[in-house]
Amino acid sequence: MNGEAHGGVGNLHMLGAMVSPGLYYERGLLHPFVDDDATPAWLNAPVDPMDDEGFVHISPAPGLGYDINWDHIKKNLVDRPPVPADARPPSLRMGSSGM
Repeated sequence: MNGEAHGGVGNLHMLGAMVSPGLYYERGLLHPFVDDDATPAWLNAPVDPMDDEGFVHISPAPGLGYDINWDHIKKNLVDRPPVPADARPPSLRMGSSGM
């Protein structure tokens, strides 16, 4: 049985790992006001570009193939106060065994 997956670079990699991956990969929701071919500001290149024949190829880059725009990330960091230790989940408190 063929399986189909909706967009997302993780799902694209999942399809590439399947024995019978199906015939289609849905790149996005294809909303009329959203340009699915536009590269988000936090990336330097799209992760699932479509070629001239309508095919999407898995990136040969490491991991999921994200080429992250670190300059954009650094410029858009949000300052926020630290979370008090007693407000953190027990597994994230200093000296906790995580159990």
